[in-house]
Amino acid sequence: MKLETLLGTLDITSDDIVSAIPFDELKTLDISGIAYDSRKVLPGFIFVAIQGALTDGHRYLAEAEKSGALVAVVEQTDAAVPLPQIQVKSSRRALSGLSAAWFGYPARDMVMTGITGSNGKTTTAMMLDTIFSVNRIAAGMVGTIFYRIGDKIESADLTTPESLELQGILRAQADYGFTRSIMEVSSISSEQCRVADIVFDVMAFNNVTREHIDQHGSFEAYLDAKTSLMTRLPASSIAVIGADDPQIMARCSQLAARTISFGLLNKDADVCASGLDLSTGVASFQLEIRRPLPTLGGRLEPITVPVKLQVAGLNSVYNALSAMTMALVQGIAPEQAAAGIAAYTGVERRFQRVFNGAFQIYDDHFGNAGNIRMSLQTIERMDKKKLHLAFAVRGNRGVTINREIAEELARWRDKLPWGSLIVTMSRDVTTPKDDVKQAEADVLLDTLERAGYAFTVVDTLQDAVEQIVAEAEPGDVVILGGAQGMDPGARFALKYLLKRDASLDEAAVMAPLDGRICG
Repeated sequence: MKLETLLGTLDITSDDIVSAIPFDELKTLDISGIAYDSRKVLPGFIFVAIQGALTDGHRYLAEAEKSGALVAVVEQTDAAVPLPQIQVKSSRRALSGLSAAWFGYPARDMVMTGITGSNGKTTTAMMLDTIFSVNRIAAGMVGTIFYRIGDKIESADLTTPESLELQGILRAQADYGFTRSIMEVSSISSEQCRVADIVFDVMAFNNVTREHIDQHGSFEAYLDAKTSLMTRLPASSIAVIGADDPQIMARCSQLAARTISFGLLNKDADVCASGLDLSTGVASFQLEIRRPLPTLGGRLEPITVPVKLQVAGLNSVYNALSAMTMALVQGIAPEQAAAGIAAYTGVERRFQRVFNGAFQIYDDHFGNAGNIRMSLQTIERMDKKKLHLAFAVRGNRGVTINREIAEELARWRDKLPWGSLIVTMSRDVTTPKDDVKQAEADVLLDTLERAGYAFTVVDTLQDAVEQIVAEAEPGDVVILGGAQGMDPGARFALKYLLKRDASLDEAAVMAPLDGRICG
């Protein structure tokens, strides 16, 4: 591809180019690839120097030139390096445009569905994918757990990959023949321009809680990054928004896109779940479409259809409403959407019931205050005797998130029939990137103590899980709660049950963990 073609994606003039090669000659160069990691540069490449989490690509211009780069895209030029340099305001924004052009704008060849929110992106994406699958629609997937390219599944490193890798994935999906792609879209990807050159046909904004504050600097910056995904939707797109979150409703009140709201509590929601029954933890309800809805191909008239889920949790009801609404606006009939959602069996570690015997054990991410609130609201509605919780402190995520988690638990001190509470640092399973800092542990434990909780601190996850399971009696509910520090918790719990009771069938007990990626 000629450099001139790629330069058309950049907001530059000839004055922004520092090169000993005349511009008319420079733009005729044949480019053989793009890299933002100098170690991946090959002869004929463009090197895009971006500021990363650990280092700055501008430090490696000379290395890129030695590896054969023909030109660099930079935010600050370096006269000491003879490599032709194109100066831009944002290298990340430039990388997105260059990547989209290099791969031929693959998002234009598919119906693009994006899902954002603090909680439930993965579950909602998988629910929608199941609805598509049941209705014989094959779709690509870009998510927290995996990327799907044709019949090939790749483990995901990031919720939303860097724009170069993302455009490559979308190109592969389109070339395989997918006509739709489902994507989890993180706030970081929005702020870092990874999806800047993707126009989403349908975008859901499910919920927002105080998350990723340390990365964004403030909750307002985090909310801005989420909201920007919605405000740049064109009039041809459809925005699906959580009506029970007043912040989302306020931020999304003046979108260019056509807007559909869903919820349980907001009487003005376009789509709702009426007659909700959560007594067993697994919901049944009526999907109620209250007024005519716009779709990508026309409109859908009001209707009510019964829905029965296979997965537990109040959060699953919200995620199902979002997923079914996105399916409806893409032409799937309400009865077909209900049939599809009924086939969904769950995402690991998202209020996942891993044992259903004399007592129940649920494995839950418990990643932030909003996630915890939704899970405990589910427990509140369930038939149970006592609630036992083993909680893994969220390591290396900062004091703020752990304080807010503890404050949310404090609000439930007198609302639930608490049995045992064990807090663990998960020293036996965490990697350095998830190690609990002393300040993180202190703020969580101090807050729980002030709330009046009686709890035990256990250093290792295995010991904590075995102790909490040992406390459970018939009719009780056990929660294994926590982010990365709790990933192997369910496996420890089920193996402990097998060791304690030889009459249990090992294959049946371990079946909920078949194919598990986390732990």
